[in-house]
Amino acid sequence: MGGEVRYDARKLVRMLASMERRGLWSSGVLGSEPLAVRDGQLIMKYYGLEYKVPFHMLVEGGRFYPSIIHMEYDVDVHGKVVLDVGAFTGDSALYFISRGASRVIAIEPVPEHFEILRLNAEDLPVMPINAAVGCEVPYIPELIGRGLYGIKEVIRSRKGKLNVPVLSLSDLAESNRPQVVKVDCEGCEHYLVNELAKLKEIGVETLIIELHPVPNKTAEELLNELAVLLGNPDKIIVRNARGGIK
Repeated sequence: MGGEVRYDARKLVRMLASMERRGLWSSGVLGSEPLAVRDGQLIMKYYGLEYKVPFHMLVEGGRFYPSIIHMEYDVDVHGKVVLDVGAFTGDSALYFISRGASRVIAIEPVPEHFEILRLNAEDLPVMPINAAVGCEVPYIPELIGRGLYGIKEVIRSRKGKLNVPVLSLSDLAESNRPQVVKVDCEGCEHYLVNELAKLKEIGVETLIIELHPVPNKTAEELLNELAVLLGNPDKIIVRNARGGIK
């Protein structure tokens, strides 16, 4: 992570104060150990594991909500393989490992996010893959470091696509045989409808999916389409990006 990175220290202090107000230390999510700083990164204990976040991403992205990760992904993963589509910098992958997942296949298309994911995956049963799933992802430099980065923002992008491979969800499931699949790819789920319908027969027990509106379809329309294809099975957890778990 060489080179000098400048950031607004006041924003960083405000972010840390916000984390304190939300009780992330007192709740035990981040543990009681002191924070460490190395190579422009904030290093903390996160559900008992080491989690690295570059200062500039923490400051500019303004997104660090481990309690929400727990709320959204509170499913049984103990001893199971998890396919994590939209892994960002590794927060969800580390959470699954902390809950006893035997292995996490973590897919993240944005190279800058992937590099942090790769660092956070070191020495853990996490396999990071720098790729998109289902469709190409736009290049949106102003959203690098933010959890909002995805194809739902394609209207804002006029700078081409990320130069990463596009993988098939069903191929990933076939080759890795996960019992749990989490999909939070900021819009790519609209391109995965038919593949999502195949997951149960591949052996997936639990699907966690966050739905987002895109220019040609609302999250509610996609939810209705999935309900028909999936038959509303008990272990499909759908989260609308604008509200709570359904």
